Amino acid sequence: MAGGPRGRRVLAGPEDLARAMAVAAAAAPEWAALPTEMRAGLMAEAGLEVPLAPHTAPAAPLLLRFTLPQPAKLGVLLASGHALVLVSPRATPRAMLGLIEALRGAGLPPGVLNLLNGHAADLRQTSSARSRD
Repeated sequence: MAGGPRGRRVLAGPEDLARAMAVAAAAAPEWAALPTEMRAGLMAEAGLEVPLAPHTAPAAPLLLRFTLPQPAKLGVLLASGHALVLVSPRATPRAMLGLIEALRGAGLPPGVLNLLNGHAADLRQTSSARSRD
């Protein structure tokens, strides 16, 4: 059935977001402590070009993004030492899977890059409510 449904998309909820944030927060310090050159080399091995100054360090090691950055910007964020939680776009939920697999294959540690399927607006509300508690 060409052009038909290819599968069912399971949407992340508040618990999934909390779990992904906790996993990323646990991975962030060790990832940020690695030398910039090592992180940038891992990005290059996964096919991402990363123009970085040698002493780049993250201002805030954990980032929650409700939109997917372009691959080049993703490489810079990761090579800068950030651990990320990303929410996939509604129209193309599988857009990042190939890149994530390439990064994992290159040696990206578990928990450094987390991808959730969900509605960004719903998860954004959840995130805002949690940050006020």
